[in-house]
Amino acid sequence: MAFELERKFHLTELPAHAQNLYSTGDFSLLCQGYLHEGKPTTRVRIDKTLKQAWLTIKGKRTDKGKSEYEYTIPYAEGVELLALCGSRLVEKARITENIQVAGRNVALLAFDVFRLTTDPATGKPLLLAELEKLPFASDEDFNSIKLPWMTNAVEVTAKKGWSNRSIAKNK
Repeated sequence: MAFELERKFHLTELPAHAQNLYSTGDFSLLCQGYLHEGKPTTRVRIDKTLKQAWLTIKGKRTDKGKSEYEYTIPYAEGVELLALCGSRLVEKARITENIQVAGRNVALLAFDVFRLTTDPATGKPLLLAELEKLPFASDEDFNSIKLPWMTNAVEVTAKKGWSNRSIAKNK
């Protein structure tokens, strides 16, 4: 079984290095939609920049994370499946980087700029950061990650309304 362990943070601004990448267009443009309202969550995502697509099925969140199954699908089929999602869509610019502990990659960090969703706190596009544990990393290394921008962010992991599915539903 595939398994996902992640932490999610609400940001009021991007860290300077991520803002520089965003300003220069060094990001992936993702569009994702949800094929139904219930559990498990079934998501289709396309990367408009790389012309790639995935179908993902996510189980219910537990204290340890959640099951996740992701499959690459033809880009054209991803576009067709997005059309079936109706208004349950989000579009985001994603800036990614690897996070290391003791010289080893332990997590993937993604800064997401939700270009069509306004953050009520700032009046600007909603900003989230997701820190996802890599499969071979230890929980201890993953949980020890402390990045400077985290002191100004609010952790929203598993809080109602902060999942991409909720954002798509409530935008």
